Amino acid sequence: MQTPEGIDIPEPPDMSPLVQAYQTPTAPFDQDSVEELLQKAQDTFQTFNDFGALKPLLEAFLGSDTEQSSSALALTGQTETSLMPVDVGGQEVQGDGYLEIERICAGWNNATLPSKEENGYVHVIMVFHDTGIEAVVWGEAVECKYLVDGQQLLLDGEVRIHTGEILQSLWASTASDPQQTQALELLVDFDGTMKLGEEVVASEFNFKFILSQERAEFSLETPQGNLLFFLEETQQGFIGSNGTWICNFNTRTCEQR
Repeated sequence: MQTPEGIDIPEPPDMSPLVQAYQTPTAPFDQDSVEELLQKAQDTFQTFNDFGALKPLLEAFLGSDTEQSSSALALTGQTETSLMPVDVGGQEVQGDGYLEIERICAGWNNATLPSKEENGYVHVIMVFHDTGIEAVVWGEAVECKYLVDGQQLLLDGEVRIHTGEILQSLWASTASDPQQTQALELLVDFDGTMKLGEEVVASEFNFKFILSQERAEFSLETPQGNLLFFLEETQQGFIGSNGTWICNFNTRTCEQR
């Protein structure tokens, strides 16, 4: 994408196939395969350290009070083009452009002054227009280090986050709406390396996080297509092409809702 003023605005990655997979899973939930599916879901859940390993990924890309960041704003208007440093939280923008953010990760040593070389960093790109931001925010994590329940977590790879329409409207709005914030749904696609301690626990993975429900969803591949495993505070189960199923991991049973 190129503006009349000559600034090349990067094209966001196409996440539409993954969005569709989470909106409409293609595989039916099969009661005859319940033990295999429950084990696969449990392995996925434990791989991400009871979901704790996923939260730093969201924090690193979408912001945290404990992190240091710098940014540059490529802004285009009808009469002029400019490149300027901005306060990410306080800069009012108009026209078409893109924002690049570099954020230092929290690290393993809880240092008062985070070091980019020591802690690693993330590089984030966000494209915006007068009407709001593009749905996809993307970039990379470079040797990004966090502590998760005392364990050393390392993220290194490409990240794409589909933020949906809610974040677009929040960006365009002049007033903060807590109800809109709670309605955020974030679909994350990671391609790289996730390590806990010395163990590589994942390379390519994706998940969806629904803030209002504190709910995580994972897409599981089966011979018939994809099936969603969801995890909430009080229940867990599957969503397939044949409906929603609530499961009990202790009794190894699932019932259709």
